[in-house]
Amino acid sequence: MGRLRTGAAIWMLVSLLVLFFHEQEWQRLARERGLRAPVTPADLTNPLLGHQWHLLMDARPYVPEGSEFTVESGDLDSEMYLFMLALAVYPNARAVPTSYFGSRFPALGGKVRYVIDEGCRQSGNPDRKTIARLADGCVEIRR
Repeated sequence: MGRLRTGAAIWMLVSLLVLFFHEQEWQRLARERGLRAPVTPADLTNPLLGHQWHLLMDARPYVPEGSEFTVESGDLDSEMYLFMLALAVYPNARAVPTSYFGSRFPALGGKVRYVIDEGCRQSGNPDRKTIARLADGCVEIRR
């Protein structure tokens, strides 16, 4: 019986030490990295996705429900991320890709009226009218 109590006491002591040092590690991480609640579903895992989420959320009032839209970005990988996020943010609109997994499809995305342009790269294009300048991009309408 004494051995059982000694073994249980050792397990309890070790468990408390693990919990103590685990909490100390969390406090250290919070001090060093500014542990905080996420602002978007993606900003703590990938800052680019956080910016893209903000762009899509800010652009929502300018893309009517039921309309077709596309997204454009500076490189194909960023454009793919933006497109996939747009599928979640705009469930009642139809997202049409301009590129998909590293391949360009200008004939598809080039036909839709609304364009969410990350970084406003096409804002000077005479074939488009900028209807909103946002913190991370623009919303444009093809003429």
